[in-house]
Amino acid sequence: MFRNLPTVLCLAASITLGAVSAHAQINLVADGDFAADTAYAAPSAPWTSSGGVFIDNTFTCCGATQDAALPDGGLLSQALSTVAGQGYTLDFWAVDEAGDPGNTLTVNLGTFSATITGDETLSGYTEFTYAVSGADILGGDTLSFAATNEDFVDWNIDDVSVVPEPSSMALLLAGIAGLGGLRRRRGF
Repeated sequence: MFRNLPTVLCLAASITLGAVSAHAQINLVADGDFAADTAYAAPSAPWTSSGGVFIDNTFTCCGATQDAALPDGGLLSQALSTVAGQGYTLDFWAVDEAGDPGNTLTVNLGTFSATITGDETLSGYTEFTYAVSGADILGGDTLSFAATNEDFVDWNIDDVSVVPEPSSMALLLAGIAGLGGLRRRRGF
């Protein structure tokens, strides 16, 4: 009976990791590349915006043809189907057209918040990736970007994604499966 335990554990871990891997690839942000929007108009649903946010095709990133431009006071947000206590990876590209350290872009997801200054994007579009802890996620959270610009230029963002982190249980099962395979290989 116990002779097949490593095989059963390997199978269970494979199924769990497959489910987690498939789940982890799901981007909760709809239209994160702003490709479905009309140039020089406000971003379309499910995005909401205020303060003059518009779709821009001048400062583009990552092979895209357009991005979202946030002027001073601009706010861009989207309600996401997050799960309370689940960790997420937040990733996006941003550039401040002036590269001014006085210009800021603040991103929020749940209770997580990070502020970027314009000088962090002096070389052009820069990728920002954050591991958002499950402690910051309340469930049904809103992702938002808020811009301040001292010199009347825009922040531009593109390729926005929020994906679930793999669960620690799946990682534990993977470790057990690996030990089971090692044990079987040695002939114990």
